[in-house]
Amino acid sequence: MNIFYRIFIMAFINGATAVLYAIIFNREISCQTDPAFSQIKWVIISFFAGALAAVYLLRGTILKKNGGSRLNLVAALSPVAVAFFVPAMIFLIRMIRPELSLSAGMAGPVWLGPALCFVSYLPAAALSTAGFMPLAELPGQLKSRQALYFLYISEIAGAITAAAVFYAFLAGKYSNVDVVYVAGIVSLIVVYFFFRSKDMQGRYIMLTVIVALIIYMAFNVAGFKERVDAFTSKEAFNGYEVIADREFSTMKFTLAKKDGVYYVFENGSLVYTIPDTDYRKLALYAAGPDVLVINGVYTGLVDELSTIKSVTDITAVEDDPYTAYILDKLFKPVISGDKKVTYISGDGALDPSILSTGRIFDTVILSCARVKPGKYGRKYLEKIRDNFLKPGGELVINISHSNADEIFVAVKGLFKAISMSQGVIIAK
Repeated sequence: MNIFYRIFIMAFINGATAVLYAIIFNREISCQTDPAFSQIKWVIISFFAGALAAVYLLRGTILKKNGGSRLNLVAALSPVAVAFFVPAMIFLIRMIRPELSLSAGMAGPVWLGPALCFVSYLPAAALSTAGFMPLAELPGQLKSRQALYFLYISEIAGAITAAAVFYAFLAGKYSNVDVVYVAGIVSLIVVYFFFRSKDMQGRYIMLTVIVALIIYMAFNVAGFKERVDAFTSKEAFNGYEVIADREFSTMKFTLAKKDGVYYVFENGSLVYTIPDTDYRKLALYAAGPDVLVINGVYTGLVDELSTIKSVTDITAVEDDPYTAYILDKLFKPVISGDKKVTYISGDGALDPSILSTGRIFDTVILSCARVKPGKYGRKYLEKIRDNFLKPGGELVINISHSNADEIFVAVKGLFKAISMSQGVIIAK
């Protein structure tokens, strides 16, 4: 294969793996740090520090007349080093909270986020830069500016392609460890075929890559990789019974149980507990037998409604994929009892699958506690009134301080009888 094609492909792979590893580190660090932690700032600082460190360390080699062979070795071995560094770092990141005696959901020290960014992004960026710099030397030595431009384009194209493929096809379907494992194997295979030669250096490179591939393959024997992945992923929840632990496209979702209470974590942060007194209060306003719940937040509201004798038929609609997953897969057989409970994943009153049923309800309960302001406006509430409420039925809305005024104004123009008490609007 032409040498230029080789360096272009290597640049593409280098850009792709660099972005993949950055995305994975971001997802893993988010699970260990406070939601308020500004990760992007420290990622940029760490990344550029690593890149500058690589430039500084390799600059002397590049300027030397006999530096070509050393650069070739660096270009070949940098991807090998990254392929082992990234998965090892993922496991170390997951183990940091137990080592600091931080229980699940507990805020960590202020230095934890910056420290994790530095120890992960800085070495990874240095190794990725070290793998790219030798590739950029060849066009420079041949005085081919066009080839140098194509090299940078290949690197950028690899980065964009990797990000697009990850979010379109991989995120939420495969674990972070699976993604970096496959990326590592691809990198090792490319290095083997592009840098093998009959000279002594080529043989050393081939031997190193073969040993690396054997170790990689051995890591996946008899499900060992999956067991290590599951163990380290749940280590932060020591003392809890982990019921569900799943990586979705935008966050990691964990449902755990301790002392009879269910805890819902998003990226390691506690967001909800079951049972919840707020939802017991909401359920008391429900008049049966038919009740529609829109965004009841996990199983809290449905669980409470199932204890009310007059309520016999519950339809729960969730527009949040994590909530819908828990409702449908885990709690449906547990909380329904002798009640008829139907779960629908959709956008509440705007969802065509509900409108097409033609069903109307005695009570519609709309939870706004975790919804962004502006989500439920006049048109949304009007759809509920016109399509779902029986004559004389009531709309019960759980509101938050951030959107109380706008929702109250919208309801006031649509219903005759309105009352508000303890964060709950009752409209008839």
